[in-house]
Amino acid sequence: MIATLYYLLKVVLCSTLLYAYYWFILRDKQFHQYNRFYLMGISVISWLVPFIKIEIVKEQVVAAPKFLHFATAIAESNSSIEREVIEQSAQFSWDNLILLIATIVSVFFILRFLQSLWKIKRLIRKYPMKELLGFYLVMTDVKGTPFSFFKYVFWNNSIDLHSELGKGILAHEVAHVEENHSFDKLLIELQLVFGWFNPILWLIRNELYLIHEFIADKKSVENNDVSVLAELLLASAYPSQQHLLSNPFFFSPIKRRIQMFTKTKTKYSYLRRLTILPILAVMVLLFAFRNHSINSKPITHLDKKYTVIVDAGHGGHDLGATTTDGTNEKNLTLAIAQKIKSLNNNPNINIILTRESDKFVDLVERTNFANASNANLFLSIHIDNSKSTKPTGASCFVPSKNYLYINKSNVFAKNILMATNGLFTNGKLKTRDKGIWVIENAQMPAVLFESGYMSNSNDLQFVKENISNIAGGLLAAIEAYLANENTLTTSFPEATNEISTNTQNINRVNSKKIDTTRYQIVTSEITISNKRKPELQIPSHTGKYEFDSSMLWPVENGTVTDKFGRVLVPGTKKIFTNNTFVTIATDESAKVKSINNGEVTYIGNLSDNDILVMIKHNEIYSTYSNIVPNVKVGQRVSRGQVIGTVNTSIKGKHAFTFGILDEKGNFIDPEEIVKK
Repeated sequence: MIATLYYLLKVVLCSTLLYAYYWFILRDKQFHQYNRFYLMGISVISWLVPFIKIEIVKEQVVAAPKFLHFATAIAESNSSIEREVIEQSAQFSWDNLILLIATIVSVFFILRFLQSLWKIKRLIRKYPMKELLGFYLVMTDVKGTPFSFFKYVFWNNSIDLHSELGKGILAHEVAHVEENHSFDKLLIELQLVFGWFNPILWLIRNELYLIHEFIADKKSVENNDVSVLAELLLASAYPSQQHLLSNPFFFSPIKRRIQMFTKTKTKYSYLRRLTILPILAVMVLLFAFRNHSINSKPITHLDKKYTVIVDAGHGGHDLGATTTDGTNEKNLTLAIAQKIKSLNNNPNINIILTRESDKFVDLVERTNFANASNANLFLSIHIDNSKSTKPTGASCFVPSKNYLYINKSNVFAKNILMATNGLFTNGKLKTRDKGIWVIENAQMPAVLFESGYMSNSNDLQFVKENISNIAGGLLAAIEAYLANENTLTTSFPEATNEISTNTQNINRVNSKKIDTTRYQIVTSEITISNKRKPELQIPSHTGKYEFDSSMLWPVENGTVTDKFGRVLVPGTKKIFTNNTFVTIATDESAKVKSINNGEVTYIGNLSDNDILVMIKHNEIYSTYSNIVPNVKVGQRVSRGQVIGTVNTSIKGKHAFTFGILDEKGNFIDPEEIVKK
């Protein structure tokens, strides 16, 4: 909210500067058409200039002219103020009250605007109308007439159209019609609906309407006869009613209109109008320039472009954790996320936020958005909370079930804890048995970062005062991870005959790896235990393949309980997940068979109660988890050969998961290509 207020303040300052030029240089001068378009222009420009950002690179102004040094100083000042505004916005707690008041006032002006349109429309329908040359004449008995609105002139029957007075007034209103003054009024009144807070906009409105009268006076009075104009202005009393969007003839002040009518030609008219150019240049310098130092943070070299999703937790009606002083978690997480994006100067990293403002985004929408963006990393930002005020420090949560990305998520999380170690000394790497939706369902390495505790006053104050530092640390972790992303490979430890139940430690053994960029087999040595879960870093998108009659269904008398693809999460009504495998329920100790001839390439623990077997068959891989294997890595198996038995009991029945992948990593629906 403070960022919005800061923008609106700049709108007021811009309009003040431009209107001051009008007041001292252009006001009451004879070039009315120029003044008309100038006032309309500055009413719009004042909204646009604060949006402009021109970055100055410090390193490019070392030997530059003094003016550029001056511009750099202003840019540095603007950047400092902007950084302060972004950080302070996270502490703003009564923003909802201001938003409510602003909305009420804007609604009032909207209703006022619509009421005026409705009144004019009612007059057109109620009273007789004559079509004349270029306009419509509506004959009324309404107070406040004559006036015009676009091509309609609303006349008062008490004024004789054929009298000299009537002809003069009609000519005046026709001038308004010909000059399209109603368009100017619509533009200004619409701006006032949202810009009612700007006093300069009201002054612009009044001056513009008076300039309309100057133009109409000049066009309607023949031979510039001032006595005729005076007679027209003084012939009738002021009306008791006026319409917001109309151009009434009886518009004050009379004295100023007569003075402008009799004024001689303005001196230095062209010079006065050209003076606006340096004024505009100064305004852009004051409000648009920002400092950007290309060497303020070294750019990490990356050999390709990456997309990183930064998820600001909560938002909209979901406040997150809230403290007694009214500070909301949603504002702090958004401030950190926005700062990460603004600090990023690496051309090969595209930071995308799941929400750019204070709005509610469903958890499913967040992960679906990340997956649809084909992102390389997912970072969700939160701030922890506790019933006690003692807990302190940062935490990184990694997936517990999304085994395809567990290892890389761990690496990413450790980078985060290292990068933020100077800020939070008690950084912890955690996981939840039930999982966290946004990181479990992200089809990429994903981490949820808890930036301290809302319940700890010291943590909360530290986060408020260090938005930039926290964001900088997270960005550094992102760059460090991506810089080494290509060197991260997935290990497939060789199984031994000792694997039989759920308590298995796999020590240092000769093993095989799959290079995650090319999926080529390479040899290495690794260390793995039951606490370190193997990872298959494979793209998660579905391939379309024809039915392969040579392959067998891996189990007899089995029932598919969880289908492949988008399915509804059990126990929910609208939360969906993307299954990359199928779950097959079967009898106790059912035998699991290889679907075709192939070679066992991987056996490993996914969790304490879960062992995964992968077999390569020509152009595809088949995977089986939740089984007790009786084969080893490197062993050749034949079509229909038993490779293990179902292990995990689910509600009295046994079940295992079965999946198919091609060499490029595409997940395939097993029911589409394997014969049951």
